[in-house]
Amino acid sequence: MPRSIRFRVVVATVAVFAPLLLSAGTPIVAAAPPSQPFAGPWIVQFRAVVASAAEGIRTEQGTVLSRYYLSVSDRVSIQVPPDGKVSFENRQARYHHQAQWKTAAGETGDYRFGGGGVLKGSGQFANGTLKLHLEWTTGKGSGISAGQRISKPLATPEMKSDWVLKPVPPADQPGGGGKKLAFSGHRLTTMPQQIAGCPPQQLVETVYVVQAPVADLEVAVAGPKDPLAADGTCTLSVTVKNLGPDESQETLLRVVLPNEGELVSASEGGAEHAGFVVVPVGILAAGDSRKAEVVYRLSGKPSDETTWVWALAHISSAAVDPHPENNGAFQPTTFKALQKSAKEN
Repeated sequence: MPRSIRFRVVVATVAVFAPLLLSAGTPIVAAAPPSQPFAGPWIVQFRAVVASAAEGIRTEQGTVLSRYYLSVSDRVSIQVPPDGKVSFENRQARYHHQAQWKTAAGETGDYRFGGGGVLKGSGQFANGTLKLHLEWTTGKGSGISAGQRISKPLATPEMKSDWVLKPVPPADQPGGGGKKLAFSGHRLTTMPQQIAGCPPQQLVETVYVVQAPVADLEVAVAGPKDPLAADGTCTLSVTVKNLGPDESQETLLRVVLPNEGELVSASEGGAEHAGFVVVPVGILAAGDSRKAEVVYRLSGKPSDETTWVWALAHISSAAVDPHPENNGAFQPTTFKALQKSAKEN
């Protein structure tokens, strides 16, 4: 399988921000529409952000925070049993924390921290609503403060929030015309106390829970010929098929080339990125298939030995795939580097 492609406390004035992420208040929810069975899987998306005002934040000590940003976010797929009870725990939620400041004496600082955390959830689908309780705690991370590397934040954000969510009508779902049942809400919460003389800050929370589309994606690779041509050129023909039952959105084909492989060309939109050749497939309806072509060339010293080379194709999308075992295809072939001519010798 390809390499997985998968938050930041300055001094005392900022270090106490994070622990105060304790939500309160009543969420704003959309009007209720049609009821549907609570069949899974479901996707839970959660985000909480604290951001400074454009003019910055001035503390009573005279320190100016020219930039302050704190974000917690997560996206987790869950299954819901027939009784409608929700329970999950994700240890890969993300946390970002940044700050820049300048003291009254003119000293400046820059703090950046990023890491992971744990998001726990529990709740119940009942009577056309979703009651959801969320809890967040930080895990490990790393960052830099005033040029010095740090291994953990000076404060630990913890957050608890309770939601009573009603369904979102399909026409009001992001993108409009959604076919899956969805629940959403957002709230603005004033931080419960001032921070070292800073004016009260706002926490913005959003939660979106949606029945995830299910799409069984399959990938197959044809070619290259074995052995490769003497110049090492290899052409891969990749076929992607959606076996359904739903359409797949944000569908991406990734091809891992051999270490000595150099991309020559790829289907429209394809490009090399982060060690992969990425070809956007977009929306693929249930039952549809699409072909893509990736051409690469091998480099190597002239040799009498024949070596094995390989490429790996993998497909993914925003849908939940019930059979990930057919998302990848491994394609080996053999190659013997072009020999030098007598004139070159």
